[in-house]
Amino acid sequence: MRKAINMIYFHEELVAKATETIKDAADLADIRTDLQKIIDAQHGIQQFGDTITAHQLNAKLRKKYPIIDEMLAFANTICSPVQQSNVSANQTEIAQATSVL
Repeated sequence: MRKAINMIYFHEELVAKATETIKDAADLADIRTDLQKIIDAQHGIQQFGDTITAHQLNAKLRKKYPIIDEMLAFANTICSPVQQSNVSANQTEIAQATSVL
């Protein structure tokens, strides 16, 4: 007696959509991880004055997401930069490091 072989057929467009959805989910998880790194860096600045980690993360994220520079350039065309006054040099550095995140 011969056994029947059951075959499963997938629609090519559904396979492509499933693959795209899985990739999008992985990308979103990666973005969520990066956002948590930003939050951690902000806490590091506020608690310990750790601006070095913030600057390193800033460089890494700008390289990973080039759109950040484009968005900042656009934002600079629609509003003037905020001026700070009566702030110590250390507070200015911390504020600048936090703002780039």
